Amino acid sequence: MFDFYFPEWVFVIFNLLVLTVVLSKVLWKPVGKILDARQAKTAQALVDAEAIRVEMSEMDERRAALASELNKKIAEQMQEARVRAGREFDRIVLEAETKARGIVTSAEAQARREREGILRTARAEVVAATIEATSALLGANMSAEKNEQLVEGFLNRRFGAPGEQNERLVENFLTQRFGEAPANEPAPVGKDVSA
Repeated sequence: MFDFYFPEWVFVIFNLLVLTVVLSKVLWKPVGKILDARQAKTAQALVDAEAIRVEMSEMDERRAALASELNKKIAEQMQEARVRAGREFDRIVLEAETKARGIVTSAEAQARREREGILRTARAEVVAATIEATSALLGANMSAEKNEQLVEGFLNRRFGAPGEQNERLVENFLTQRFGEAPANEPAPVGKDVSA
């Protein structure tokens, strides 16, 4: 069954040794070199990846610092804008208040002028009414100038010097006698407006 033929075994062993030497020279050394080169590339790739990771980490830190600085500048600019807006608002309000005061002052002056005109007209009407009443009582008519001086003298002796108090008295008299006098159309002097 199993024959042992020595020269054949020597030839097989010799072939195996030659094949081993040839394969180690031709195949294993180049494959080993390829594997070593691949291992070196892999190690270099790992080193490069670590360097890239470190660089990315530094870039993230720089990006975070830039974002923080940008947010700080934005906050400062917004604060400046708020301050400027507040100043502008105050300026506009002050300007509006000044204009409003001017309008109110102008309206008060106009009202004062109208009131003085009404009071002058009322006083003249009171003087004319007093002169008519005095003339009717005395039965004699003096000159208009003398009549006016007489009434003015009476009013001054009775109520003091002409002024705001006399104006108030005349205004009260007119309100009681005629109701509220129209501002634009004073009653005619010397005529009875109660009829």
